[in-house]
Amino acid sequence: PDTVRFGDENLFTKHTEIQTQNFNVLSFKQHPQFRQGRHYYDVALIELEEEIPLDGLACPACLWLEEELPPGELHAINFGATSYSDVSLGAVTENRLSSIDMSTCYELFPTFRRGLPDKDFCAASDCMGTCQVCFAHDFALT
Repeated sequence: PDTVRFGDENLFTKHTEIQTQNFNVLSFKQHPQFRQGRHYYDVALIELEEEIPLDGLACPACLWLEEELPPGELHAINFGATSYSDVSLGAVTENRLSSIDMSTCYELFPTFRRGLPDKDFCAASDCMGTCQVCFAHDFALT
């Protein structure tokens, strides 16, 4: 990728174009164990050419680095995928997730029947990617 966009609410409409911020990518480091078509290690480090101003269109997020999950709900934000192969909605969606035990996980998600790495966890929600969200944040870390 050569550009990262912040502040967009829908991938397929132009009405939010005025609210977006585009930044050039300086470097992109994909996880060394990532393989296209797999659901593991799908994370990358992206270095931008300049700092992102946190002005209401973009807010920081944290990656959880602890061994244990945080208490309470987990939150996932994406662009409306209702499954691993579908991005047809294009709108920003939020899922409030609950942690589930691994045996239940393997029943609900047969894709993971080979198992998950030891440090992974499993979480699910009732709406699984289809819950619409409206952003009005106060720069709180998510």
